[in-house]
Amino acid sequence: MVQGVFAFRSWPYPAFAVTLYQDKLGKSVRTETWRYAEWDDGKAGAMLFDHSNDPLELKNLSSDPTHPKTVKALKQVLQQLP
Repeated sequence: MVQGVFAFRSWPYPAFAVTLYQDKLGKSVRTETWRYAEWDDGKAGAMLFDHSNDPLELKNLSSDPTHPKTVKALKQVLQQLP
């Protein structure tokens, strides 16, 4: 039986979420370290958060020049959604 919110220490696979907000489709993928989200396939914005250093998702790193490979990799993972 799982005890508490932090019972799982590692994620063997990503989690996906899909939502509709203000007529825009939002999709996100969450790994152990990162959460990446796009609105309207990125045309209405994107978000990247580093949960190791920013668990409250206060700093959007999607346009940070030090994370283009992370954005590209998570964007490819997100494209697995229909």
